[in-house]
Amino acid sequence: TAPELTSFDLDMNAGFLTLTFSETMRAASMDVSQLVLQSSAGDASASVGLSNASVASRNDSTVIEVELSIEDLNAVKAVTSLGKSVNSSFLSFSADLGSDMN
Repeated sequence: TAPELTSFDLDMNAGFLTLTFSETMRAASMDVSQLVLQSSAGDASASVGLSNASVASRNDSTVIEVELSIEDLNAVKAVTSLGKSVNSSFLSFSADLGSDMN
């Protein structure tokens, strides 16, 4: 079965996005430009695609750390309805985000 994102944590102060998956992911395969932060699950009108973020994790793991760039942090902060709470932080991505160990 394909890996699933089971949770994520957005730390705007530290500038990190922590992704937790159901299976071990290959850190080197992660294409974080696929990540889009949204203020609601079904509405991409208040959203920011991560264009300059990088994978901070070097080891394959179920937990992958993404470091947001200053540009990405500022873009998220500019959308006032985004990233303020659990209820205003959703994450979308394509199937090309990364691969598991299989």
